[in-house]
Amino acid sequence: MLKRKEMKSLLTDDLWAAIKIWKDYKRFGLPNGKGPLEENHETLMLINGFEDEYEDAIASAKEERG
Repeated sequence: MLKRKEMKSLLTDDLWAAIKIWKDYKRFGLPNGKGPLEENHETLMLINGFEDEYEDAIASAKEERG
């Protein structure tokens, strides 16, 4: 079983930074606070990628529960 405190040591610095951007987005909204047109393309692609995976994980968990 992987413990949360062990995760950072298993991830690359770039992936850890990407996760931090997504977590901050979930908590506080887009980084510039002025809507998607004010964000750079890479940030939006990163957030969309993590959101897609998150939604898939939620859907899978609901299917498993029945």
